[in-house]
Amino acid sequence: MVSDYELLFDSTWHSLVLLMSGYALGTAIALITGVTIGWFPHARYWGMPLLKVIGPIPATAWIPLAMVIAPSALMSAIGLIALAVWFPVTMLTASGISNTRASYLDVARTLGANRFYLIFRVAIPAALPNIFIGLFMGLGASFLTLVVAENVGVKSGLGWYVSWAQGWAEYGKGLRCPRHHGRVFLNHHDRALQSPRPDAGLAKGRHQMVTADREPAVTEASSLRVRQVSKYFPALEWRRR
Repeated sequence: MVSDYELLFDSTWHSLVLLMSGYALGTAIALITGVTIGWFPHARYWGMPLLKVIGPIPATAWIPLAMVIAPSALMSAIGLIALAVWFPVTMLTASGISNTRASYLDVARTLGANRFYLIFRVAIPAALPNIFIGLFMGLGASFLTLVVAENVGVKSGLGWYVSWAQGWAEYGKGLRCPRHHGRVFLNHHDRALQSPRPDAGLAKGRHQMVTADREPAVTEASSLRVRQVSKYFPALEWRRR
């Protein structure tokens, strides 16, 4: 982290820019579609079934289509994050708009409010608790999608940094990179190869056993005895031939 602080800072900055860009785009589109589906009956009739079919599909499942349609890798990454944010915000916004109390709308109509006033001054303020819950859920989904979005070809970011370090076998850099996605860089096999074997104690008599502690030590053996131990080496195929 000391030697590569400039690259880490640049990668963190690009990851935040990518996250905020996708989150802002997904929130803007979700608020428009949520208000439209929640307020207009015809839009709810056609949009709600489509929302329930497309919405539960994870955003990462659209990676092949996003890479084909998007003009660049950055746009495909932003689109994936926006798609992950779009579903929860749209669903909860539409639910909050459609569940606005009828008494609020009746009072506003009695006082001469038009449709614009009913939507932006009555329905949306009444749906704000649902909207904020959707924004919170969308933020978590955007972080999860950022893990994959940084691996579709972007040239900078924390995910790119970890992949680059892994490709060059820079294990120290990969382990010290800030884990915004919680991925383990080394598996248990790599850690077993990296860690030294513990020191073993030497047995000084035939009734003593070797220990595998950090400090060399010899303990008295139990009554277990092993006899007639052998090892067999099968013949190789080329020798048989």
